Amino acid sequence: DPVTLTISTTTLANGSFESGLDGWQSTGAVSIQSSAPYEPTDGDQLVAFNNANQTPDGTLSQTIPTVPGETYLLGFNAGVLAYNDSVQRLELVVNGQGPLASSTFTFARSAGQNVFWASRSLQFTADGPTATITFIDRSVVSRNLDLTLDYVTITPLVTRELVVGSTPVAGVPITFSPSDVGSAVTPFARSFLDSTDVELSAPVSFQGYQFVEWAEAGSTVSTDASIFLTIKSDRELTAVYQPGPPTIVSQPQSVVTREGLEAVFTVAAESVDNALSYQWRFNGEVLEGENSASLTIAVVAPEDEGEYDVLITSGEQTTVSETVLLRIADTTIVNGGFESGLDGWTASGNLSVEGDSPYLPIEEGFLL
Repeated sequence: DPVTLTISTTTLANGSFESGLDGWQSTGAVSIQSSAPYEPTDGDQLVAFNNANQTPDGTLSQTIPTVPGETYLLGFNAGVLAYNDSVQRLELVVNGQGPLASSTFTFARSAGQNVFWASRSLQFTADGPTATITFIDRSVVSRNLDLTLDYVTITPLVTRELVVGSTPVAGVPITFSPSDVGSAVTPFARSFLDSTDVELSAPVSFQGYQFVEWAEAGSTVSTDASIFLTIKSDRELTAVYQPGPPTIVSQPQSVVTREGLEAVFTVAAESVDNALSYQWRFNGEVLEGENSASLTIAVVAPEDEGEYDVLITSGEQTTVSETVLLRIADTTIVNGGFESGLDGWTASGNLSVEGDSPYLPIEEGFLL
């Protein structure tokens, strides 16, 4: 869909002071300087407060047009021309229909260098059609040092909206970076300044569903659960999920029985839509018609011995159970009449094989 972006006409006149103080209102010790030892940061001129050891009482202000509710970034370069290590203080105040923002910045020369510059900024949100920015020299001393100002700029900070949803399941927790945004649960919306870099991370699985892709306007954005975006327009993203494979909550168990008896294998499974189908296999081969949660062999025969498992399907997702065994037990007792003494038996303690009077075996000629 087309996006309409309204660009404000906010301008700041003569921010680098190339036209002297045109566009600005000044009071007190404020002057334009352009020659050595002053070193402008943009163009050929700068503003010096309290130069020539004057009283630090200068102010410099300008009223600019603004759009109510719009956020702006006021940037500037400030510093000192100093022959000592004393600190200079510059207060910046922004007023609209009421106070909007204010801060005091301190500057001192660094490593003995007489000229020092630093870039500083202040953000504010307009509350009316105009705002007045005022720089005020709050320095305490001015002997052998000047407070300097150059390259004042004003930039509208455009806000973009990011809407995040999920389908077919809602309530998915999404993690954001930058970290100060935290996390949220779908569906939700977040606002960012234009060109903000954002990372979104969706869980790979959620309540039985599996992540498929991030989509926007019906098209795939990424198949990775974590994506990086630079927000340069309003965006609406959807985390797309599909039902995950069935979950087996009770595996079938191996069976040991005797020939001619019944054997039963049972499995229990679940899925997000509870639409499950089953297919039992014997030694890897499909058992035709065995399509329920239980497999019953009514009369066990030797040819039924082997490996059994079951395929459980929900939609396009399939889970295979553990492989279990059907075994026919060998119930033959070796040397049950003790005719070969204790052969075939494991014995311990006070016992013996006897065949003479007064013992009377009931089978063969020996007893225990």
